[in-house]
Amino acid sequence: MREYGILTAALIVAASVLAELKAEELPLMTFRSFWHTERVNRQFAEAGVRLVHIYPANTLCSLRIPYTKYPPSWIGPNRYDWKPLKRQIDDIIAWNPKAKLLCMIDLNTPTWWIESHGGADSFRNFGEVSLREDYRRDASAYLRAFLRYTETNHKEKIAAYMLSAGWTCEWYDMGWRKPGPEKLAAFRKWLDDPQAVIPPERMKPSRPPFYDPQADARSIAYWRFSTSVVADRVLECAGQAQEIIRHRVPLGIFYGYILELGYRRLMYEGHLCYERVFSSPDLDFFVSPTSYQERQPGGAEGIMMCVDSLRLRGKQAWLELDHRTWLVNDPSGKALNPGKWKGHSSETETIGVLRRGFAASLIYGMPVWWFDMFGGWYDSPALMAEIARMQRISNRLASRSHSRAEVAVLIDEDSMWYLDGHSPYASAVLRDQRAGLTRMGAPYELYSTLDLDKLDLSRFKLVLLPNLFALTPQKSRLLKEKVFRDGRHVVWGLAPGIITNGRYDLQNIEKLTGIAVDAIRPLSAAMQIESRKMDGWTSVYVSRPNIPAATLRRLAKAAGVHVYSEAGDPLYANDMLLAVHSGEGGRRTFELPKPARVVELFSNRTVANKPVKQFTDVLPPMATHLYHFEP
Repeated sequence: MREYGILTAALIVAASVLAELKAEELPLMTFRSFWHTERVNRQFAEAGVRLVHIYPANTLCSLRIPYTKYPPSWIGPNRYDWKPLKRQIDDIIAWNPKAKLLCMIDLNTPTWWIESHGGADSFRNFGEVSLREDYRRDASAYLRAFLRYTETNHKEKIAAYMLSAGWTCEWYDMGWRKPGPEKLAAFRKWLDDPQAVIPPERMKPSRPPFYDPQADARSIAYWRFSTSVVADRVLECAGQAQEIIRHRVPLGIFYGYILELGYRRLMYEGHLCYERVFSSPDLDFFVSPTSYQERQPGGAEGIMMCVDSLRLRGKQAWLELDHRTWLVNDPSGKALNPGKWKGHSSETETIGVLRRGFAASLIYGMPVWWFDMFGGWYDSPALMAEIARMQRISNRLASRSHSRAEVAVLIDEDSMWYLDGHSPYASAVLRDQRAGLTRMGAPYELYSTLDLDKLDLSRFKLVLLPNLFALTPQKSRLLKEKVFRDGRHVVWGLAPGIITNGRYDLQNIEKLTGIAVDAIRPLSAAMQIESRKMDGWTSVYVSRPNIPAATLRRLAKAAGVHVYSEAGDPLYANDMLLAVHSGEGGRRTFELPKPARVVELFSNRTVANKPVKQFTDVLPPMATHLYHFEP
């Protein structure tokens, strides 16, 4: 079984990297801020945080203000001023002398470039601008010059790099609504059709809510092309970066948010090509915030990426906690606090939510960073004491725990091209389903269907396929060889296999699942569940997506999955840790898979001083408890 610890070393895969940075010397957490200050950096240094994210940006953010208080380094055509970058690095090291740096490189168009190139702004229209030869030439020259400078002058301080471009520097293409001449020309070349036209944004599907592979082929082709434009540029930049850093340190990006981008987003904004990007030998780690759905106190915030697919590829997933703490709601208005209306109302809520995110990252095995966006979000002795406490827990438990999930969720990238991106189903099948999974009472893992050829399913008793609309011969073979066996229960989401071998047919569902389906039910219809014993496995068809937590829990128990709790709280677990978050609080009873002594780590409180298989504890409102099992 693979290790699940929150050790940054897990993302470092090359021997040359290990030669530069010994595993025991690597930091476990990251501190990030756009507007770094001495006060906050020293606070995080005192809390033991030894990896600091810097962003020497040239770009204005979505608020039309600079991302950083340091001047830009890309100041004109082939003109670079590295003094601001040096000053930023020197400042961070002065404020946190033991720190290593995670350096993000801004590949967006600076203001001067936009003005001198007719308003071509990659931040707001990445897909179109990234197809311009002058942009690719100039941005690539800047990337190479940047890395030559840092690798020559600051090599010993930099522990990792990230590449950034597009909207919010997360490789989003927000110009997809208004494609221009560059995209049209590239699309025609891609199709080898000089007369091709770009289909309208709101192209109604022939088989609502699905696009028909034949009747709607041109629309499907265009959105595949549009997303490939982003992926192509990501991979091009990653290859250029590795020509210089040569895998000395890890290289990462923000990308692959298939579980987050739903209605009017996933099909259009450039992240629906993660299979190819995740597999790149030039990229080592991928970062995402926690979900913006269910991130409120009491919520069941989830993960945006198929994190276990990354692990199968020898990559690492990082979790960014950019929660708006109660300090964001500062009524003085002195701090710049975007999204303050989503913030917490009290210190108690903030601590409960940050503990939830930290505990999830620890159990998922994801390095975590704290994002003090424009400053002041963590400026509290109590909050910094929490950060220090979590740092100590990470130091103690790094790389010691293992997954014991018995539920596997298989996400199908290819199928999403056939689902109407303007339909409410676009959010229901994946984005909305995470809350039910997190409240199911049992841990689960997230993979892609195409991982099946290298995935060991022996410990999984239940497999959920929430979005397998499109079935190919390869997927069919993998399902028969790997999934349909060993007494496993297979739970199908919306319209499994309705498009098989490029043909839409409602009867395809029965051919795959063994269960007859006469129609695709609307989201408002009552949920119906039908199961059938098959040869060596059980098929379970659910009539509409977004299966509730209680139903998932019942299906999991029927499959023999160990359920820790029936309460419906957000819950995360592995073989030595259990975390639970509760909005309303109250008495909770937990069932363990084997007897263990139990200690609650945030309070360092012994809950059971002798091995037990069941224990009861009381959670205050808005609290997160993290239990450690000891033999």
